[in-house]
Amino acid sequence: MRRVFLALSSGWLVGIITGVLGLSLLAAIILAVGWTVLCWLYNSQTHVAAAVLMLLLLGFVWGTVARVPTVGCVIGKEETVDITSRETRQNGTQYVVRSHGGCEILVYTSYRTNYYPGERIHLSRGSWQSYSEVAEKSPGFAEYLVGKNIGGVWSYPEVELSGGRKRILPYWRTVVAGQISKTLLEPEAGLAAAMITGEKGEVMTDLKKTLQAGGVSHVLAISGLHISLIAGAIYIVVSLLPFGPGSVGLVTGMFLWFYIVLVGAPISAVRAGLFWSLALLLLAMRRLVGLPTAIWVAALVTVSADPGVIKEVSWQLSFAAVAGIWLALFLTKKWRESRSSAIISLLLVSGGAFAATWPIVAVRLGMISPISIAVNLLVVPVVPAIMFFSAVTAVVSLLMPAAALWLAWVVHVLVAWSATVTDLLLKLPGSFWQEVSVPPVIWLTYYFLMFVLVSLVLKRQGRNWREIWE
Repeated sequence: MRRVFLALSSGWLVGIITGVLGLSLLAAIILAVGWTVLCWLYNSQTHVAAAVLMLLLLGFVWGTVARVPTVGCVIGKEETVDITSRETRQNGTQYVVRSHGGCEILVYTSYRTNYYPGERIHLSRGSWQSYSEVAEKSPGFAEYLVGKNIGGVWSYPEVELSGGRKRILPYWRTVVAGQISKTLLEPEAGLAAAMITGEKGEVMTDLKKTLQAGGVSHVLAISGLHISLIAGAIYIVVSLLPFGPGSVGLVTGMFLWFYIVLVGAPISAVRAGLFWSLALLLLAMRRLVGLPTAIWVAALVTVSADPGVIKEVSWQLSFAAVAGIWLALFLTKKWRESRSSAIISLLLVSGGAFAATWPIVAVRLGMISPISIAVNLLVVPVVPAIMFFSAVTAVVSLLMPAAALWLAWVVHVLVAWSATVTDLLLKLPGSFWQEVSVPPVIWLTYYFLMFVLVSLVLKRQGRNWREIWE
């Protein structure tokens, strides 16, 4: 059954990817036939191969439709729009909004505004640039807009609420972030708020740049690490309540998705949430699920919902890092069991993530951070402690402000450790390269050689790629 599911879903995903990448119909048909033959050789069932071919072509259509950008926006001096996404910054707020004509617009404000996705706002004045105007001045930024299906940029307008429903969850997200900021000093206040609520606008610029250069900027996002910690904490608490085994998983899943929605449902959090939902479901059914299955299902769901997401660097890094970590641990399982060292496991996790993601970081962000393996080894283990003590400090401050000061000092020490270690390691020669350019032939060759290397290791261990999936 898993082999049939893999064949069918792979046809659908390959079709979407070819559509999003803009391949011609002829190239898509050739690819469809070739992929169908491979699936037939893998599954040996004609009707499954025919279904794969059909799903691949349908996926190609869906990816092609989703790829077409809205570049012909016509906007007046005033416009009432609906907010689709929001991101706070140190110098203002960034929105993506949708006009009544269906045009997606990127909006920058020079001040903090407390409006949230799902609400309707009225924009006036400011500076408007259509897609064509942006393309003339900044082709690279225009390409980014196309990837986001955005048809123009409205800078520094006057913003006011214009009806619509007030969104409660985003509001409370800001309230929680505000309470953390009131309790802690900088830079730990902004870092803790980002880790717990996803509000990265308060993170100090210098700290953000240091963590990014050190290859640990993922601690600022609600990543798989954060979701796993939250899921584990929720599961432990719910297990203490009078619920049956099936109900514990259901209640845990409900609270977990409530948290994911509360923090804005970023790609990395949705991916981790899908994994834990699948794991809890099969745990209730007394069955186990492998991480490759969870990764595949998460990719299938996210790409099917929004094909354009495959062009987003956050999506690429999220899935590549998890795949790299799992492969590193899977290939060294017997070797690790004979040593049983937490440090070795952490090194493999950090090394696997780096090996899988450095080409993406180099191509998309123009930098390579070899020192990130060591930085992750020293910084990531303190992230759970930072999250725990920050949350406890915020709660205790409401009841016993004096006691919260002692807890805040613990958070300060942990954040200072993370920043200091990263900064010191970055001073080593060759620890960080920026403004690098990696031609496609380099990273394609690299991933091909990695595939060959993994295949050789599997062969030496008497295993194959099918075992990874099953």
